[in-house]
Amino acid sequence: MTTPNSKSHVNQMLSQFIRQMADEKTEVVQGGSLEQDILMTKGEALARIIWQMALGWKEHEDLVKDGVVIGKRVKNYPPAQWALKEILDRAEGRAAQVSDTGGTKPTVAERISDRTKNRLNILAEMESVERQDSIIPPIRTVPRHPSREE
Repeated sequence: MTTPNSKSHVNQMLSQFIRQMADEKTEVVQGGSLEQDILMTKGEALARIIWQMALGWKEHEDLVKDGVVIGKRVKNYPPAQWALKEILDRAEGRAAQVSDTGGTKPTVAERISDRTKNRLNILAEMESVERQDSIIPPIRTVPRHPSREE
């Protein structure tokens, strides 16, 4: 059982309110004067926005010089990768991924990169090149097999 102040209870309430708002109707402006505005649910409007971002889009921009429009520029945006992933995941029936940012241990790669950054910072702070050379191990620190040494 969840307590009223627990994180899972708050998440459940948030999900409930989002579902309620997604069912509410909203007016969506489709474009120019030839097309009429349509009425759809907020959830459908959001899905259409995500779909459009997955397809890529164009943006028309006026070029203005000294307060006078001198031309137009069209900016082409490529498909948003996150939107493509969301649509493909939903089409395949996969559940949405929940990210838990709190309380996770760093991965081995993150720990190694942190350690490497710390060592590089220590080396950068050293004044003498001789001191750096004494700390950096030589390339061949592991002895070769006796039969292979020349």
